[in-house]
Amino acid sequence: MVTAQPAPLHTHYNERLCVDGAGLDQSGLLHKTGFNADTWQVNYAGPITHPTGGIEGSCWIEFDLGTTYEISKMWVWNLNYAEGGTDYTGRGLKDVSIQCSTNGTTWNLLTTTTINRSTYGDGSPYPHETEIDFGGVNARYVLVTPSLTTGWWNPAQYVYGLAEVRFFKKGIASDINHNNTVNFADFGTLAGEWLKQEYWPQ
Repeated sequence: MVTAQPAPLHTHYNERLCVDGAGLDQSGLLHKTGFNADTWQVNYAGPITHPTGGIEGSCWIEFDLGTTYEISKMWVWNLNYAEGGTDYTGRGLKDVSIQCSTNGTTWNLLTTTTINRSTYGDGSPYPHETEIDFGGVNARYVLVTPSLTTGWWNPAQYVYGLAEVRFFKKGIASDINHNNTVNFADFGTLAGEWLKQEYWPQ
């Protein structure tokens, strides 16, 4: 499950799009761009704090991975699209706090970090441009809170969000489905494998 506040800019920019593979190509490595590019987007609505997270920010998004895992890293495809000659990569998240929890109530700060601004404002499919090291932390819940003042690259736009994230378990790159190929189906992603049964039936 993925939850976020404030509410999305439009219903078709909801937070589930960050983990369901929408917008990714068949390889699972490149994300498309365009005005309706399967992204999560919200309007700036003033200071907001997660009910149990305790860090005030401009918004928050929480990922429930379903059970506790030893997480090695997270890939991030930042928000990226162009429309009518305007580059909207400034809507991508920038300075964020990342917290982890095993129970959704008690949170530990993993890191404060900067998510790279996408450099693919030309509209071409693009790879993830940020990798965040989780160091094998045990967590079921991951909470991302952008800074109130520097949480996205162009605050003048007052809209911000993400395209896609992917979580990895520690030490995986194996043929999980035993088809003699290590590919997207085996990617070892927590959110991806969890959602595949619900949204990507084989």
